[in-house]
Amino acid sequence: MSCAMIYWGRNFQRFFDIFIKFGAVVNIEHLKGINIGEENENKNNSPKQLQLL
Repeated sequence: MSCAMIYWGRNFQRFFDIFIKFGAVVNIEHLKGINIGEENENKNNSPKQLQLL
């Protein structure tokens, strides 16, 4: 089973210190503002919308 916890705060180090004993803690701060994945490389740079069924 997979699960994730997202920390939306300013003290990443404290979050890391507390939760590292439960699993991987990954800082993705450096990804802010970066287009990730092929779907973000279209000509007009607008995100594709998902169609819900």
